[in-house]
Amino acid sequence: MNPRLRNILEALTERYLLALPLFIPFALLTGMVFFLYRLEVHGLMGEIYSDLKGTGFIDYLGISLNFDAVITIITLAVMLIVFMATGNRKAGLIAVSGALFSQGVGLLMGIEFFRVYETTMQTSYWSSENATALSEMMHGYFAEASFGFYWKSILLLVTIIFLARLLQRAGESSIIENIFLTGSRSPLRSAAIYFPPVTGIILILMILFAGSEKSLDTLATREGKINRPLRTILFECSLHPIYNMYSDIDDNGKVILSEKEEKGTGDEAFEYRLDTASLATAHRFPRIGAIPRGKKYNIIFYFFESTPRRYIDYKVNGKYIMPTWRRLMKHSVISENHYANYPLSANAMLSILTSAYDFPGKKLIIQKHSSVGLTSLPEILKSQGYRTCIIHTGDLRYAGQRRFLKYRSFDRIIDLPELENIPPYNYRVGWGVDERAMIEPTVRFMKQKKSQPFFTVYMPVNPHHPYAIPDKKFQITGPIPRNISSKERVRRQYLNSLYYSDAALGELIARLEKEGLMKNTLLFLFADHGEAFYEHVRNYNHPFFLYEENVQVPLIIYNRELISEPVNYRGITRHIDIMPTVLDILQLKSPPEQEGISFLAPHRQQLALLHTHWKDDYTAVRDGQWKYIRDMKRGFEELYNLETDPFEKNNVAASQKDLSKKYRKVVTRARRHKREYYRRVLYEKPAQRKNIAKEVKAKTPGRAIGN
Repeated sequence: MNPRLRNILEALTERYLLALPLFIPFALLTGMVFFLYRLEVHGLMGEIYSDLKGTGFIDYLGISLNFDAVITIITLAVMLIVFMATGNRKAGLIAVSGALFSQGVGLLMGIEFFRVYETTMQTSYWSSENATALSEMMHGYFAEASFGFYWKSILLLVTIIFLARLLQRAGESSIIENIFLTGSRSPLRSAAIYFPPVTGIILILMILFAGSEKSLDTLATREGKINRPLRTILFECSLHPIYNMYSDIDDNGKVILSEKEEKGTGDEAFEYRLDTASLATAHRFPRIGAIPRGKKYNIIFYFFESTPRRYIDYKVNGKYIMPTWRRLMKHSVISENHYANYPLSANAMLSILTSAYDFPGKKLIIQKHSSVGLTSLPEILKSQGYRTCIIHTGDLRYAGQRRFLKYRSFDRIIDLPELENIPPYNYRVGWGVDERAMIEPTVRFMKQKKSQPFFTVYMPVNPHHPYAIPDKKFQITGPIPRNISSKERVRRQYLNSLYYSDAALGELIARLEKEGLMKNTLLFLFADHGEAFYEHVRNYNHPFFLYEENVQVPLIIYNRELISEPVNYRGITRHIDIMPTVLDILQLKSPPEQEGISFLAPHRQQLALLHTHWKDDYTAVRDGQWKYIRDMKRGFEELYNLETDPFEKNNVAASQKDLSKKYRKVVTRARRHKREYYRRVLYEKPAQRKNIAKEVKAKTPGRAIGN
């Protein structure tokens, strides 16, 4: 053998032998940490999901080992390389100890995430711009973390420090060198030498053969009647949080659309406004004349955060939790069945300002294609002499909102960095400053040029998670006891934050009315999306599912001077209908790519198309009394009669197969439509569409829709 090569091999062998007594204890500790993680998640499975109480731990390990094996083999390989590479044992011990502690804390955070959100941490929850709200996210997360997270983290740290210190002393006393370099070939030494390669082979076999689709289906079948939700829960419980942070997981569930369904027949004529006339009824709504057409009203949009429709009538300790809303409704046009097309703030902004549906996937249009050639309402109003302003109490860099708004002809864009310098409400409340910080800047803006009408958009942060309040006077629930469950505590915090947000809205309206700024002003007040508190399994927060608590939200059009008593609209309205309704009132021409209708104009009853793809891909239809939901990846269907089952507890899809089939065709057609829509607005002569607002002419009569 070449002497140089022999010297290299001898040096590597020596380093390998010296690394073994450091590597093996840390490898065993790593395996123990992973094992304890699975033990804890398995226990939570039984607590959270009654269907999984009888699932054995060995069975659970069988479907989890392949994900764990991937992380374990990478961890152990890096660990061995570090110990071999560093001649200074102290440096190697510090590096490996820090990495193992970070990984352990990551697993503990994964346990807390699973306990709170009933699902595993995944990359799809994060975007490249979430760093703009990282501190707020972490604050909200740790506010709900259990005491166990902290004491287990401390125990892990103490264990790692003790082990590292013990091994360091063994190295300093030459015990390791005596045993592994100069000692005889004892069974212990031989076992240590073969430990890394044998462990690696076992882990590779786990990656290749453990946790297969077949074993997952077998376990789901054995646990009860085979159904997609149960299989999905089992799959999510098997995921590994560290693996998920670097890999976008898909359980390879069967996609419901065939190639023919996905692409369509090829001879379908495309029109920008998808026909969404109701299939449940042929009812027509007459023109609503409560608001005279053709005047240059000032327009205010108020994006009320995270509020389902049902909270309008909700009481706490005998008091309405949204008294301002209820007061304004006495002089409003009220939509009783309004829907967020996608339960996420970024997509609500897109649908409301441009009357466009969301992209049929995970992509956020305002983030990925900020300059998309969709004609927005502020562009149209700006071309008609309006002054335009948008104000947000949080940071508009989040999810690309500021970039998107930069292309929408706003004269003023105000958000957190500016509001933090304007007293007296320039202190943090949740993800932003106190909502009342919006009052003074917008009053000044509205009063600057009274000869010109204004369009002002308010975007408060609360009651967004973590459901903050600035003062105990907004604690409508009273003091929150320490001995209640974390879920109940968080729900009460939400109620208090909702009460505070309603009060802040009340102070704004009172000030605008005092300044005389509401007389010729239409206030469009709506929630961007709902908020869920486990009304359905795994349904917490807002973007995960499409149940009523996620997507049915309040909407009113308020003006005390024009509307003397409530005008109730009982049809279905959507976020995409808000912009067309404004244009109808102002008698301005609608852009060709507009998807919604004016619900004040004569029209056929409409259905609402709903979608979310935050984690799983769900599409839904609300039509008359029916609510249809389809898991687009796994094919599971839900159908509810909201007249008899308003809380969506009795799935009748199996007994109403013809109706389910009818709505399945609707969501399939809608999916194809949205893909073609965005192909056109993104890639087909987009430059020609950017300035389309310049072509909009004033005083063009609104047309009847849905004949």
